[in-house]
Amino acid sequence: MISKNHIFKVLLVFILGIFLAKYLRIDWILAFTIWSFTLISLLLLVFFGRDKFHFRKLIGLNLLLVFLGSGILGGSSSLTKNIDNHFYKHFLPKDQLIGDIVELEAGDGKYNKVIIQVEHVVNEYREKSVEGKLLCYIDKNASNISLGNKLIISPRIFPIKNKNNPGEFDAENYWETQGITELSFLNEDVVQLVKSAGFYGVFWNDWREYFKNVIRKYVSDENFDVVSALVLGDKSSLSKEKRAVFANSGAMHVLAVSGMHVGILLGFLQFIFYRISFLRKRNLYIYFALFVVWCFAFLTGLSASVFRAAIMFTILGIGQLRGYSFFSLNAVLFSGFVLLIIDANYLFNIGFQLSFLAMLGIIFFYKRIRNLLNIKNRWINYFWEGTSIGIAAQIGTLPISLYYFHQFPNYFIITNIGLLILAGAALISAIMLFILHTIPFVNEVLGKIVDFVFNALTGFVTWINELPFTVSTGFNPSWVHVLLMYSAIVAILYFASKRLLAGFRFASLVLFMLSLGLIVEREMNKQTRELVVFNNYNKTIVVKTKNKIYCFFSEDKDSQLDKTEFLVSGYGKQMGCDILYTPVKVNNKVLLGNDFNLVANKKGWNITYFKHEIYLVDKIDPQRKPSSLLIGGSWNKYIPQEYVDIKAFRSAFTLKP
Repeated sequence: MISKNHIFKVLLVFILGIFLAKYLRIDWILAFTIWSFTLISLLLLVFFGRDKFHFRKLIGLNLLLVFLGSGILGGSSSLTKNIDNHFYKHFLPKDQLIGDIVELEAGDGKYNKVIIQVEHVVNEYREKSVEGKLLCYIDKNASNISLGNKLIISPRIFPIKNKNNPGEFDAENYWETQGITELSFLNEDVVQLVKSAGFYGVFWNDWREYFKNVIRKYVSDENFDVVSALVLGDKSSLSKEKRAVFANSGAMHVLAVSGMHVGILLGFLQFIFYRISFLRKRNLYIYFALFVVWCFAFLTGLSASVFRAAIMFTILGIGQLRGYSFFSLNAVLFSGFVLLIIDANYLFNIGFQLSFLAMLGIIFFYKRIRNLLNIKNRWINYFWEGTSIGIAAQIGTLPISLYYFHQFPNYFIITNIGLLILAGAALISAIMLFILHTIPFVNEVLGKIVDFVFNALTGFVTWINELPFTVSTGFNPSWVHVLLMYSAIVAILYFASKRLLAGFRFASLVLFMLSLGLIVEREMNKQTRELVVFNNYNKTIVVKTKNKIYCFFSEDKDSQLDKTEFLVSGYGKQMGCDILYTPVKVNNKVLLGNDFNLVANKKGWNITYFKHEIYLVDKIDPQRKPSSLLIGGSWNKYIPQEYVDIKAFRSAFTLKP
């Protein structure tokens, strides 16, 4: 049996290889050469030196080098630029693409989000077999947009690029980790059906729609959106306000079908199946539970997060058959290794990182936290164990969560206690409704139960959200800071296990100072003063004052508030301040004390900020003040480049007082 130490070493060097491939941009030919050389060296050492004692350490070292080379090869081959047959290398204007819909998410606006696995580039002269994925936003009026359908499309393809605005979501890196680097917006007239989905696609899609109708029939309209999101992974009906409530209370993970849902379902199924005598023999209950879990994964669309969770819990379940505890370190490390073999890009996926670190947090800290209190009462102890799991998972994910989301839910312990009961009850009650909905009277009763549970869930989350100081924002740790925090946590764990009090105190002090540094930086950011011109198709600026952000955006005909909030909200989280949004129309004037003055006219915005004068230009104005800086941006790309002093086409422009 592989010891914990060995599997950890193998996984560590494999991850190191993936990092080297990504950040050094190693070509796959070089990666394959490195891997082949290390493998041949290992085979030679094993063949000629396995009986010689002094060669054994060398064989072990070379084995690690093979896994390092494997990580480099896996990471290199997953890079889009290294795929010779990728469609973007062969696609020309006016070409068409043929491919299958592999992911489909209904949008709440004009478009549905679709990922197409491209198979062919075609025109009147040729048909080229290719590979790669294309992110598409397809008009909702387009017909035959179903999972598994084969389409022929006439797209205009654009590279996925960040706007480089402060606090924005790193869409470029996110989609690159999904193996996607291009996107397209498609109207209904450029999308045609080639072939309907096969049995697999039609089967699961039909069942998904069937169960949505079951929810619609037996559950109230006010709960339909949350039930669909929690059980079927369909978040298209969720309002922006409801998403914000769940996010601020630290319960957003409840609405995204992922590891938590798979874990709850697996635990419930094992509990039920174990009580069936013939399933208990030869551990058949585990196999049956895993089978149902995979059916659930396919039913929800088998998104990347659900697929990873199903793989991980399958390996953990098989580990149970081999005598491991469910939260076995070996099983978790091995499941991570298997997932990275399947797709090296998972390493850079936020969901993978959070779920993996949460599992490690539970493994290393759960029992230590649980044993802090010796509770005799069975029910109180149940709540304490659930709280211990939540705290342990939070320890594992907190540093990286602050890096990605810049916020911390202050009442996460209370939230975890409530979700311990409500999330599981919500998922299980909805599944029971699916199973028994054909039985008269029972279906009505179950519908009422589902409504009651989901009302309680939504009410609890809303109550948390309405508490004062629900969420703290403004945390901006760097990657170095995150790594130092994890190093301090590991050191605390190590010194505690070795009972080295001096080392434990020192590591705890380091972690405290790192945490204090984040808080001090947060308060300093709140005091920052600056003006930011955002890179956006609509003129948008923010004025950052002490503890407040004022956002001004151009609004002539159509309301731009939703788009502006989406654009600027990340900056507010990064700075830890509330944002006041103000639309600006032609001939409007805006004053903020003596420090800021904005005058809007048909040719642009004249802005005075402290002693600076800037002009956001729409049209060339020969009468502009010669002292003002002329800023051109994406709101008007047709202004001659030589006419403007500062360009905000590729990134935001920041001005200090």
